[in-house]
Amino acid sequence: RECLQRAALLCKADLATQMVMEFPDLQGIIGEEYALRAGEAHCVARAIAEHYQPRYAGDELPQTPVGRALAILDRIDTLVGYVGLGYMPKGSSDPFGLRRAATGVVEILAEEPDYPALSELVQVAHDEYRAENVSLKPLPAVQADLRTLFYSRLEALLEEQNIRYDLIRAALGGGWDDSVYGFVQRARLLQAHQAEPGFPMLAQTATRPANILAAARKKNIHAVAALNEVDPTLFEHEVESRLYHALQSLTPQFEALYYRHDYEAIYTLLQQLHEPVNQLFDHVLVMTEEESLRRNRLNLLACANRLYLALADFTQVVEG
Repeated sequence: RECLQRAALLCKADLATQMVMEFPDLQGIIGEEYALRAGEAHCVARAIAEHYQPRYAGDELPQTPVGRALAILDRIDTLVGYVGLGYMPKGSSDPFGLRRAATGVVEILAEEPDYPALSELVQVAHDEYRAENVSLKPLPAVQADLRTLFYSRLEALLEEQNIRYDLIRAALGGGWDDSVYGFVQRARLLQAHQAEPGFPMLAQTATRPANILAAARKKNIHAVAALNEVDPTLFEHEVESRLYHALQSLTPQFEALYYRHDYEAIYTLLQQLHEPVNQLFDHVLVMTEEESLRRNRLNLLACANRLYLALADFTQVVEG
């Protein structure tokens, strides 16, 4: 932490030197040399050089923990500041290099399981600007703009890894948070399993609760994805109880696995929902006229849908 704070304080100091004014490509590189000669710790000096990486497509990423952290925080600070002031890239116009900055964030975070989610990083930077009395757009607007920017960079990164476009959209549409590492790992997992015989069945089953919940929302009927909002005394069919008990067993397991990024185990556990979900749809009228029964069944399906979304939005998967 001390290394990071010191590196953050000094990382732009070399920009004021005659050397960098004459040779701009030396920014960071000469900063590292100056820092070492001034007696700064090696972790500080190395981070000063590394925080500019990646400088261009295909450039190597920062190798040290302090360098990676500084590279991320510097870019997040830049992105929140410019986007918060209304300078969102449009078309081919990107005078402040914000797409490049967002690409750098995504490329580094893609290999970092322990970093906060994007929305958390953006909020911290936005709060710091507010503390300095800098007037930015409201946080939700900045979050929405940057989500669009980051997701477009993520799509490009994953397409370069030859992951199917619909699987990329499915991975980006799922997840319980916006961890870049999580998005990348889930997209890779979907690509690895998409040719298996059981994958189409998983996708088809997952779309059933997702579709009926979407149809309900169009009628202004909103379900709650919480098991404590499901009343077992209202069950009229054995298949409702069967799904409810399956969810009681699986939900705690999913929550433990998700935050360990163990998506392979989640993929395996999702197979256990095939039968109870399909049987409920085959034997129960979910959108019944009786409001209490309808709400209870939708809440039950919302709980199942939440578990599918831990991995992906399977409605994005294209069959065949």
